[in-house]
Amino acid sequence: MFATWALLLDEIIGFKHAVVWDKGGLGMGVHFRRNYELLLIAQNGAPAHRWNGGHTTPNIWRIPKIIPTADQHPTIKPVALMAKCIGLFTDPGDLVLDPFMGSGTTLVAAKRLGRRCIGIEIEERYVEIAIKRLAQEELRLSGA
Repeated sequence: MFATWALLLDEIIGFKHAVVWDKGGLGMGVHFRRNYELLLIAQNGAPAHRWNGGHTTPNIWRIPKIIPTADQHPTIKPVALMAKCIGLFTDPGDLVLDPFMGSGTTLVAAKRLGRRCIGIEIEERYVEIAIKRLAQEELRLSGA
């Protein structure tokens, strides 16, 4: 499955690398319960791209998962995970696009790092959650 996605990404925007997110603890399901997710890194254009990771950035990131509550998106990601991705590949003032924003974690991380952001989500209830989260983040950042 990974190879299929990598080939597809390479044809569309240029597959670069894979990162393993070690979520810690057991995942959902039975038998083998996956406690990781793959992040596929791609870039549009070549060869210039931003890289703020220095020379020794590991490709296994150990960031604890979030267990969603009833009022959260079922696959919510930690802000720290999305902030790490954004911080590695963008600079302050850059634009971050999340075409599957869920409840807005990537947008919250982008705001915290001084990036502009756009989110797209098909489920209206998650859009409402994202709007509330971003409003709370704006208040937090303004010190109010």
